[in-house]
Amino acid sequence: MKNSDFEEIQQQLAAVGADVSAAECHGCLCGALCAPGGAEDGWQRGWLERVLGPALMNRSQAVSDCTRSLLALFASTQTSLKDDDLTFQPLVPGDDEPLPTRAAALSQWCDGFVFGVALATGAPDAPDVVSNVTGKVAKGKQATTKMSKETHEVLEDFMEISRVAQDAERSGDVGSEEDDAYHELLEYLRVATMLLFTERGKLANKLADKAKTSPRHTPETGLISGSVVGNVLGPGANETIH
Repeated sequence: MKNSDFEEIQQQLAAVGADVSAAECHGCLCGALCAPGGAEDGWQRGWLERVLGPALMNRSQAVSDCTRSLLALFASTQTSLKDDDLTFQPLVPGDDEPLPTRAAALSQWCDGFVFGVALATGAPDAPDVVSNVTGKVAKGKQATTKMSKETHEVLEDFMEISRVAQDAERSGDVGSEEDDAYHELLEYLRVATMLLFTERGKLANKLADKAKTSPRHTPETGLISGSVVGNVLGPGANETIH
């Protein structure tokens, strides 16, 4: 992801009055893609609703432009996570931005990731996801998909990183030691996300093989629902997604 990608999406989200930052938007997307049920269709509308809020039903040009950028982000993120060259990068501000600004975005990205996992697994909210090792959330509601121990541990790490990044933002310390720590955390997010996506893919393949033996099997699409795209962008919008 280039710095220009972050700036463009940040500006477009602000233009439509979204409450979600570009970093949180991308974190939410990555969390959903890496969740055990992330290959299944259905959570994508929730992602768009989370990002755009009430503006999702607005037919303005600004909303159409923003939605097209989000669909492109969806496609490019999915591609980079599948890339054998490990090109995936969290969407955060570039190093030319002040460290407190980058730390705030890092925290938002982590928060978005945890929410994205909740979105794709069917858990009601972020804290419940972290207690969801056995497939049952803390409030007694059943999530749609069990999480592995590794996923649970990464989510705990991400929540702790979010807290640490918030502390760094508030402290305002901008020395070389703090900058090095920021890059170490960012690299951990990058690698952990790729590992979770790989793990999810292995699980999805096992489930797909099992489902093929069922007469009710329907192929996974892994794409944003055409009805969602059409509602926002109008006729011909589905051509945006490949």
